[in-house]
Amino acid sequence: MTPEKEKELLMAIYDRLFQLITYEPEGSHINPFGKKETFIHFAKNEAMQPKAFKGMWTPTNVNADLGASELFANMVDKVSTLSLEWLPKDQPLSATYKSLVDGMNEAASARPSKEAVEAYNKASAYLNVTATNPFTGKPDGATTPSPDYAAYQKNLDELTGAYEDYQTAYNGFVDDVAAAEKKGDEDAKRKAQRDWNASEKSLRRDIKRAQDAITQGNGKWVQMALDTMNTTINDALARALEQARERVADGQFNASGAPGGTPWLLTYGSPVDWHEDAGASNFSEFTITSDHKVEDNSATSHAYNFSASYNAGLWGVKAKSEGKFEDKRHHMKGEKVAISCKVAKVSIVRPWFSELLFRSDNWYTNLGRADEKEYVSNGTLDSSNADKLIPMYPVAFIVARDITIEADFSEEDKSIISQAVSAEASVSWGPFSVGGGYKYGSDKEHLETSLESGKLRIPGMQVIGWVSRVMPACPRQSRADLGG
Repeated sequence: MTPEKEKELLMAIYDRLFQLITYEPEGSHINPFGKKETFIHFAKNEAMQPKAFKGMWTPTNVNADLGASELFANMVDKVSTLSLEWLPKDQPLSATYKSLVDGMNEAASARPSKEAVEAYNKASAYLNVTATNPFTGKPDGATTPSPDYAAYQKNLDELTGAYEDYQTAYNGFVDDVAAAEKKGDEDAKRKAQRDWNASEKSLRRDIKRAQDAITQGNGKWVQMALDTMNTTINDALARALEQARERVADGQFNASGAPGGTPWLLTYGSPVDWHEDAGASNFSEFTITSDHKVEDNSATSHAYNFSASYNAGLWGVKAKSEGKFEDKRHHMKGEKVAISCKVAKVSIVRPWFSELLFRSDNWYTNLGRADEKEYVSNGTLDSSNADKLIPMYPVAFIVARDITIEADFSEEDKSIISQAVSAEASVSWGPFSVGGGYKYGSDKEHLETSLESGKLRIPGMQVIGWVSRVMPACPRQSRADLGG
């Protein structure tokens, strides 16, 4: 496979994942993963053991396991560089966010509106409730979504899931038609069209039911509260800053259960059963082949402008050589590839984080020059934003399970796979972890990968992508502009 063909295949994988995450019907503006704000990073060697997350903290699990909760919190407390490959920076998101919040100052000219502050407080109190920290047993100021807000978020997850089901089915229809046309089989093509026409109506009804659920019951009040906070943030900034600082005060951080570990903040994933057998319904079928063509690469163009990560090949091998670990890449020699697996998007819920603050106009910090604006982010998905403090931050990750990569593997390809099967090295193929130990789980166990009749089977679960949202352009005014 030529380097150009490898890149085309990666683009096709990225494009299809991007479609799954960002799809919404024409005229709908509910999907929180908008195309203009969403960026997907490919993961590398992020295999996990679901049992490692058993009992992790959620707002409804008061008897949480400390180790599982800390593992998840640390896993997602990252900010990556603006690159196709997930490359976390050294400083956790929570530390960067805390330094920003603690250093924020309101404009000297601010004249808070009493009415706006009251409206903001009421909306905030409706959406958030003070929680009891399960590891201290005290209501120490941390907040979690209120029951109404939690129900709204669950309904929103179900709506984006309905979008993903629709896009998955549509992708399958497109693939079936393409395969039939390649074979010149008109009967198969017509059958694919009939099947899609039959299933599309049901899938559209599922979307409509999920959309209706968003506003049913108390959903309309939740939306009103969210809108109120958005419209009053500038006039109620002092109160919003006070709340934000309370939520990341030193006393909110939990002590690490590991020697020399870093303190961490309560965080969880949604749907909450993503790592359990009961969460199997959250996964959708994902298939793609080396014959797949990307017709509209607008979804992928931003990702491929930044990174040369895979120019050296799809295979990645991390092995010990002369007493130290070395990362090497190799081009795939086989020409034909077909990938199938099940994938799910897991949203990251951080009760301590407020993006709303960064949408306000009336704040500054001492982190930038007196005349500098937009040093946190310029709000774009291009290289001009790459060196900003928080150009984007992860809002979800994509997990895959039951992975099969079928190909006409060459002898050189098989030699690399043998290292994965024998656990001699950590081996990756594009965003898929093929062999080696678990990044999240027991360090004494490894992936049970097998190769038979040209089919590489990778059981278990792994992260194959991280979904980041671009941070709004901020601060919008400089310290000099605001009298700081």
